[in-house]
Amino acid sequence: MKRIILPIAILFIIAGCTTKTSEEIKWYKNEQKAIEEGLKDEGLKNKDILGKVKENGEEFIFYKQDNEDGVAVSVASIGRKNDKYAFYNIDSYVQVKDNRNKNYSSEINWETHTQSDKNFIAYTGTIKGKKNYSIQTQLGLVTPYINKDTGIYYYIESIK
Repeated sequence: MKRIILPIAILFIIAGCTTKTSEEIKWYKNEQKAIEEGLKDEGLKNKDILGKVKENGEEFIFYKQDNEDGVAVSVASIGRKNDKYAFYNIDSYVQVKDNRNKNYSSEINWETHTQSDKNFIAYTGTIKGKKNYSIQTQLGLVTPYINKDTGIYYYIESIK
């Protein structure tokens, strides 16, 4: 019995750890449709987009999700292949605002990669009332993009 259960358990672990395959990625005729459908799959709308960033030949969409605890952020890249576009998101959300603590301020970064296997570091967090804001990245001090409606900043750079 143990000989049967162990291989099945390993199979479930491996299947649960894989990333999206080419067959799972939905391709669309234009970029806007890919973004709309990608957001729809996440249960979001265009108003949830914080902003778009181009870096190292890739395009990224930072977007937010309001939840009962506050606001969380994620990032997707727009894949291009054979004149078609895909909303490619393999990252989880990160909590940047906490409804229980209005003074909560976040500075978060994580590694991500695109459908074309380029690696990046995404940065996000919140600011309060500062017009000139800088963050420290692997490349030095930079000025991130700031969504003025939410006070959430975002930035992405290639991993060197």
